Amino acid sequence: MSKHHHTLNTGGAACYYRDTVSLDRFQAQPIWEMSGKVIRLRGGEKMTRRKQSKTSAKRKMSEMISEMAIGFLGVGDTIGERQNRLNAACTAWSIACGSPEVRQRQLEKYREVYLQYNPGTSRGELANIIKDMEMLIERKLELFPDDHRQIVNARVVKVGSEYRIEVASATLQCRL
Repeated sequence: MSKHHHTLNTGGAACYYRDTVSLDRFQAQPIWEMSGKVIRLRGGEKMTRRKQSKTSAKRKMSEMISEMAIGFLGVGDTIGERQNRLNAACTAWSIACGSPEVRQRQLEKYREVYLQYNPGTSRGELANIIKDMEMLIERKLELFPDDHRQIVNARVVKVGSEYRIEVASATLQCRL
């Protein structure tokens, strides 16, 4: 990792948004299967996929991350495990904002950095982690293809017996 920090002068301003959404609906840890335009959850529940590309900028980022990562965020017994999953979902969101070539390079970099910080990870475990990331990237592209807000912070917060997520995002407004 380089200690050099580069600043991009875009001539614009970054706008930050912070919002929250409850994770209590993830307590049941639904498993989802993608088929057609319907997502099937454990217990027979169905959720129709929606493309909200034109209106997604008006939605809370926490709601969009929750929708994108349904069935993924609620796995984990501790707040730390859930935070790790939220971090992965937010990373997948950011990767999905790039071109296909950039996405591939960033996913490879994610694999390298993951192994660097988790050297005991088996090939099978790593394959499953990358498969999860690819699935999250695909979900973001399907649900919110035109939303390129960047997540600058996200955290899981326990409120009583429920969990919620707080997400801060930035929109870069460039002057041409």
